[in-house]
Amino acid sequence: MSRPLTLAVVNSKGGVGKTTTAVALAEVLAEEGPAALVDLDRQGSATMWHQLATEAGTPMGAELVHDLDPMPNTARVIDTPPGDTDAIRAAMSAADLVIVPSPPGLLDLRRVGPTLTAAGRAGTPGVVLLSMVAARSADVPAAREVLDTVGLPTLDASIPRLVAITRAAGGPLSFALLDPWRAVLAEALELLDEINPKGNR
Repeated sequence: MSRPLTLAVVNSKGGVGKTTTAVALAEVLAEEGPAALVDLDRQGSATMWHQLATEAGTPMGAELVHDLDPMPNTARVIDTPPGDTDAIRAAMSAADLVIVPSPPGLLDLRRVGPTLTAAGRAGTPGVVLLSMVAARSADVPAAREVLDTVGLPTLDASIPRLVAITRAAGGPLSFALLDPWRAVLAEALELLDEINPKGNR
């Protein structure tokens, strides 16, 4: 019997769009039904974003929680801390899929492989999401070639580097701004269906 989806957004490096991706995916899931944003990062960026949105009178659709206790009938997106291996391991173990956001620069991509290896050790599939992608960036084809060469699964969807997304931090993400993450979620669900065609997560 299937249970609600849980996604863990993980990268050992900060500044890669991890919290933005976690917040956005939680909001996309909340469009379809009950959803929770799980903030395990002691820096509390996701928590602050959630609180500021509430104070501004534009509350988020996803509930905010700070632990991995089971939530029946509620999809979850986990925002993980960059350096807390115990929290990352717990998040990976609780998730159906680990999403690793990374800018397409080669130095950023060096951290992706170990993260996906850790997800595999936790028994959870993982996939790379290219984030903070500049328009017409030559880094993207090069990044995809490198990731393909070393056999690291990568989503076709990517997250653009937009001023509007940066300015949205701490406030609501508009319907249009969420479009890139709708594509991410749709592709993630397709990937999970391929891994487990019976839908038993």
